[in-house]
Amino acid sequence: MVRRSGRLRAFPYSRTNWPVAYNTGLLAEAGVDIPTTADELIATADALRAIGAGPVAIGGSDWTGQKLFMQILQAYLTPEEAADVFASGRFGDSAGAMAGIQHFVDLRDAGVFVDNAQGFTSDSMLTQYSTRSSAVMSSMSSALALVSPERAAETTIGGWPVPPGAVLTQPSVIQSFNGLGIWISDNGAEKLDLVRPFVEWMFSEEVVAEFILESGRDLNAVTETRSENHPLVAQAQDLMASGTVDPVILPDLLIPDVVFEPLTQATAGAFGPGASADRIVDLLQNAYRNA
Repeated sequence: MVRRSGRLRAFPYSRTNWPVAYNTGLLAEAGVDIPTTADELIATADALRAIGAGPVAIGGSDWTGQKLFMQILQAYLTPEEAADVFASGRFGDSAGAMAGIQHFVDLRDAGVFVDNAQGFTSDSMLTQYSTRSSAVMSSMSSALALVSPERAAETTIGGWPVPPGAVLTQPSVIQSFNGLGIWISDNGAEKLDLVRPFVEWMFSEEVVAEFILESGRDLNAVTETRSENHPLVAQAQDLMASGTVDPVILPDLLIPDVVFEPLTQATAGAFGPGASADRIVDLLQNAYRNA
């Protein structure tokens, strides 16, 4: 974690790896494979609904819905464009953002998300996936660690499908190297002889390995340890190293702090039925103006 001035801000410790979980057992019952394109995703949703299963579970009313919404937009945004849009809130001025919002509307109206997604939370999402009520879940690695062994056994980790005309060429996964960090106060900076042993201990192979094995979180430290105790987290780690998915940015450090909650409310409105792309742009931009 580095300030724009180039000064060290903190020692990055945990990071974010946010793929998509697919229940391949339910997909097989519906007669479909893991989708890699938007058209396949819509067909998959139709097939799942035909057997009485929900398609994509998401906490439309909270941060999980906000993250998936922003991920979908990034199919049409370069990282530089995404950074500018998330920091400024000028969604309507970006052709890529507008294309992404329209694509979101197309997916929503095609029934890709579970019914009433705008009222659900991250806990609801995990419950729906864990009980086989839904076959797909966009989930960060720490939540993947909570999936039961029974459900994990029929889960394959992948990325979010690519729409036509996208900037991306492969399914996407949110990735960020910020999460938790070790911060040193001004007082601590004056006592580095006391601080240094703690920091070095936290980054030792033994401690890093224990965090990875027990917590189900991804760490920034370079290590050979895999999350064997959390098989879906390990799958996600392997996926990111495979070169078969495109990483997109986590918008949290770009969205102004005062905008975060209003923006979550705005994206909840986007998941609700009937909101047009223009209406969604108004909701998003008002979240920035009124914060």
